[in-house]
Amino acid sequence: MLFLRAHFRDMVIHVNRLLENRSAQRAMSSHTIALGLLLESSRQGITRRKFAAWAAIPAFSTAVAGIYGMNFAHMPELSWQYGYFGVLGFIGAGCLGLYAQLQALRLALDKPTMQKPGRGAGLLLSLR
Repeated sequence: MLFLRAHFRDMVIHVNRLLENRSAQRAMSSHTIALGLLLESSRQGITRRKFAAWAAIPAFSTAVAGIYGMNFAHMPELSWQYGYFGVLGFIGAGCLGLYAQLQALRLALDKPTMQKPGRGAGLLLSLR
């Protein structure tokens, strides 16, 4: 009888250890999934910003063409021989200027920044 008690006590210790390992693995897997979802969300946010930036360029030309399509009585192309070329040049310069600004902003955002040493700094540096 004493032998069975010691045997069952040993089994209880092993089962408790297995349950603790299982709960630790469950916590690790849930943290891994949460980190994966966080990284995917960050990647989608970056993609969404790129799409919005590219959509801003044709939006400028659409706005200018929409204003000129309203057929006002006093428009530059009516009194000036090169009015249409001037408007097309303005649209082209505006689109190029917007593209240059977005490229400069992208380069400014892509620069590596120095972080103060502290909690989580190593993780952020390793993810870039």
